[in-house]
Amino acid sequence: MGIRLSTLSLNTTNPEVLVAFYQAMGADLKPAQVKIGSQIYRGQLDNLEIEIYQIQKKSQTLTPDISIRFEVSDIATILERLKQLPQVQIMMDLEHMPDGQKAIVLDPDGRSVEIISLYP
Repeated sequence: MGIRLSTLSLNTTNPEVLVAFYQAMGADLKPAQVKIGSQIYRGQLDNLEIEIYQIQKKSQTLTPDISIRFEVSDIATILERLKQLPQVQIMMDLEHMPDGQKAIVLDPDGRSVEIISLYP
């Protein structure tokens, strides 16, 4: 039996900024209304469903509460789009590693997001 991640649900105090981040990664996110609660954003990033929920207050920690890794085909283009967003912090610019090209950024809420283009 195989296993794969099918949905990534993220809470944020600033959904529009986080939506812009994942759109820069290539996600097709659209607003959606839910019966109970506030508006959410939902869409696809390749085969991964992404949901972004607005919350009132985020807990403050010094380390990211989650680390996410995306395998991408055009890492240079995606990284350049992310660099255009003022709320994104580049932790490691594009580097060649044994398994592929890699970069690490913090999303607008401080989550560690690794993007990698694997060598064939």
